Amino acid sequence: MVALAFGLYAAGTMIALTAFSSWSDHVGRRPALITGLLLSAPNVLVVLVARVLGGLDAGIAVAAVAIQVSGAQPSTITVL
Repeated sequence: MVALAFGLYAAGTMIALTAFSSWSDHVGRRPALITGLLLSAPNVLVVLVARVLGGLDAGIAVAAVAIQVSGAQPSTITVL
């Protein structure tokens, strides 16, 4: 399910970049940015909270992966 979520996010990003990359040249950078923010969240507070939660999520995942990788390595290295 997580892989599906990441895949759909990547697909949506590619579609948006392909479809709307020149749109900001026509309407201007600020209107395009404001439109993108309004489409992503109902208000700025939701965006800020989502960024904090995303940062916490990334920090927890990186710490867990580092611990898992360090535990998976053998304690001694043999040279052939």
